[in-house]
Amino acid sequence: MATDTTKRPVHEVILEKVKLQATPGDAQSVVDVMDKLGWDNHWHMSLGDAKAVFVRQAIREHKPRTLLELGTYIGYSATVIGSEMVATWKELGGGDPKPLLLSLDINETTTAVAKQIATIAGLVSPTGQSTVEFLVGDCLKIIPTLKERFPNGFDAVFIDCWKQLYLPSIKLLEEHGLLHSGSVVIGDNILNPGAPDFLAHVRNSPRYETTVHESTVEYTNDKDWVTVSKVVA
Repeated sequence: MATDTTKRPVHEVILEKVKLQATPGDAQSVVDVMDKLGWDNHWHMSLGDAKAVFVRQAIREHKPRTLLELGTYIGYSATVIGSEMVATWKELGGGDPKPLLLSLDINETTTAVAKQIATIAGLVSPTGQSTVEFLVGDCLKIIPTLKERFPNGFDAVFIDCWKQLYLPSIKLLEEHGLLHSGSVVIGDNILNPGAPDFLAHVRNSPRYETTVHESTVEYTNDKDWVTVSKVVA
């Protein structure tokens, strides 16, 4: 008998389906399962396949070795970005430092799901160095503590948390020296539901060169934007 998924939290359904249908160690198969569920009556507030195109493009172009993600949810974007970071690292011949994505979120339950999904994708290792690490807490409290571990800052940042946190988060990153020349800040949901103060900041500050990519909200046809802002000063 098929499992009734209609009354269960969507993150539980997605984790179950990923465990059953994805190929362990194959990040793309994990993403494919999650995308299919997103389009087939299990909508989830992940990055989504349409906007992932622009995020992958930014990772391939800028080839970050360290990336800070603000907003983990269930690990879709961490899987997309982490696997792309590994691919570009291998194309450059590997070596140290290995790519590292640090993902922050305040929700313990969905972060636990994200860790399991990233493990299935082959990005979290129970024994060796993981490509993706997860940290639970308030990003506005955690960001000021990161300079000690990341003295050179981050090569890239992906922001997909509560929209009212976008602007204070990027200002904290600036204040604590966690962005350097060449760093790239990627913002999701810039149009829908929208982060207008963040958009004004990265458009108007001489510190950034910003490109706005027109796309659609995850698993819908509603319009949305992704921004890619390169630190130039």
